[in-house]
Amino acid sequence: MRCRHCDTAHRWAGEEAVEARAPAGSLGARRARGALTAALRELGLRGHVVRSQRRWWLPYWEVRAKLVGWQVYQETIREPAGRFAPGAAAAPAESSSPPRVRRVEALVARDVASTLPASDVRGLGRIGISDRVDAHALRPFQPELAARDGRVCGVVLSRSTVLRRLQALHSSGLAPKGALGVRQRLSLIRVHTRLLYYPVWEIEAEAEGSPFWVALDGIDGRPLHGRVAAPVPSACGRWLAAGTVAGWLSVSHPALGPLALALWCVHRASRGGVAGGLPVFSRWCSEELDPRPRRFVPLDGGGRR
Repeated sequence: MRCRHCDTAHRWAGEEAVEARAPAGSLGARRARGALTAALRELGLRGHVVRSQRRWWLPYWEVRAKLVGWQVYQETIREPAGRFAPGAAAAPAESSSPPRVRRVEALVARDVASTLPASDVRGLGRIGISDRVDAHALRPFQPELAARDGRVCGVVLSRSTVLRRLQALHSSGLAPKGALGVRQRLSLIRVHTRLLYYPVWEIEAEAEGSPFWVALDGIDGRPLHGRVAAPVPSACGRWLAAGTVAGWLSVSHPALGPLALALWCVHRASRGGVAGGLPVFSRWCSEELDPRPRRFVPLDGGGRR
């Protein structure tokens, strides 16, 4: 097209339309809340209130192609030492032949199958779905219907950028270890790309007076990211036993009781990683002596990738 102001010619390049699909049978709002309830029960939290929840559709590029080309490099070959008859004296080290360098030309042909995020999905915890694509049936993705009860993330990473990244990623490491002067000319052929939209539930809730946020997998309801304040075993019993032992030691010698209690306090503080001065130490003491302590526990379920 030609600009009417400066009369210069410009070319507009656009990519062809790609297929967009999504897993069939994603969790609804009610089942997502049920998955959150089950995850909280495993942490000892029985009651919670959901403040808000929304479903995100995260885009990913799925690329299947063939990487072909040539690579030229040099490798070092060390000649094995000469063989000697049994009982003969071993040859000196300086008699072995020096290593030589050989030029190698190799044909490269490998299949490439990768899935990369098409937008920034780190905040929701679902980095990759390569292990999820083949496990579920896929259906055509309809963004208009998905936007009615959720939010569809835009595609930020273009198809051409993804292909360049995949080619650079799979091109590295093709030459053997120790190769010198590696030169290669590789390209992707028979490229098949499509967009895959994966659902993730974002839930804001409150459990026992403490607000928290969590991201759940939209297929199986597994927690992906977030943390919640959950009850932990109290250390009051240990402190009571330490005080009892210190009092018993004070009977035999007045200095043994305070010394034993100080050593116990230093031991507990070192295990808790206390550092930062008197305010941090005072807060740690209040947490240690709390009869019903609570700690922030990650809600990742071992599923964050």
